[in-house]
Amino acid sequence: MLGHNVELGRDFGIIKLKIPTFQGKNDPKVYLECKKKVECIFFCHNYSEPKKVKFVMIAFVDYVIVWWDQLVTNHKKNYERQVDT
Repeated sequence: MLGHNVELGRDFGIIKLKIPTFQGKNDPKVYLECKKKVECIFFCHNYSEPKKVKFVMIAFVDYVIVWWDQLVTNHKKNYERQVDT
């Protein structure tokens, strides 16, 4: 699976990981596998919730990036708080 390189911080030295891309398919197994991998990366870091959102957002492709863009646009249009968790 393609992904984005991530370097771990001081706790782990310089270890490169790949965050898996997520296409938004209707296969629960694909979603759960991707979610588990991302949670493992987050476990290795002390990311804030807003940083997690930004980090995962870069892994969105195909349908899910269109969905995300629409979600963000609607939040802005409706003067709602931006997604931060």
